[in-house]
Amino acid sequence: MKNNQITLTPLQLVDIHNLVKSWIEKYDGSLKADDTIKICETENNTIEIFVADAGFIGTISK
Repeated sequence: MKNNQITLTPLQLVDIHNLVKSWIEKYDGSLKADDTIKICETENNTIEIFVADAGFIGTISK
């Protein structure tokens, strides 16, 4: 498995936290200890966030 690193600013990290938190609240979901959050940098200067089995949940600016 290839391991790519993405450098995030503190503000981007807060944006990701808020996006995941609002997704959990909106869909009355929860994250289990073994769930994963995938953070992907795109070619058009955005960062996409995917959560476990839910798939794509949102995008933040880079």
